[in-house]
Amino acid sequence: MEHQISIFNRLLAAFVIVSNIYFLPTTLKIICTSGGPMGFGYIILPLIFPVHILLIFSILTFRKKSQNSPNYLLLNSLTVLYILGLYFLLNSN
Repeated sequence: MEHQISIFNRLLAAFVIVSNIYFLPTTLKIICTSGGPMGFGYIILPLIFPVHILLIFSILTFRKKSQNSPNYLLLNSLTVLYILGLYFLLNSN
């Protein structure tokens, strides 16, 4: 029987990995279009880059040693909250 913390930790890590599927093309689009009209897209890049960096820790969560780590659980939880806030910030009209 697996620990509850490892199951929840892997679910959060999977959410971070899947959300990068959304944010990576957004980042590439901003870079390729030179920031869009008047370059205002570059303002969003510093907000998106932490999501890409925290992807590394989410991938490390799937290792056997770090599945039960409370540090990875805290980091993944904060990352999910950050991603949800950023998603609503970018898609609010």
